[in-house]
Amino acid sequence: MQVQAVTDAWLARLPTREGLCLQRLADGWQAGWRARLRAEDFLAAQDQRARVLAVQVLLQAEGLYGGPLDGLYGPRMRAAIARFQQHSGLPSSGAPDPATLFLFDTLLAARAATSSTSPETQHHGNG
Repeated sequence: MQVQAVTDAWLARLPTREGLCLQRLADGWQAGWRARLRAEDFLAAQDQRARVLAVQVLLQAEGLYGGPLDGLYGPRMRAAIARFQQHSGLPSSGAPDPATLFLFDTLLAARAATSSTSPETQHHGNG
């Protein structure tokens, strides 16, 4: 279980709060969740870069990452994560901290759900 203090701006970025436990604090929120994406994923061997690549694509779609889509956690990726964190009301360290990872996980899941219900895959009953 991951627990971290988060802001209203971070909560506003979430497409859903499913799997999130919240407690109101004087200056924000305490959030808890089960982690799927982990900081270790950013240091993975070359054959395990798919998770970081998915985050790069997400950051690129938000206009925050302009580097090569290579699945590497290097200087460009750290800078993009820092910009993402700043836009999300998190400390902009560029490090994949638990709140950043949860937000990435949630946004990636929402994108996957949206793409799986695209007009091409919906059944309309027309035969």
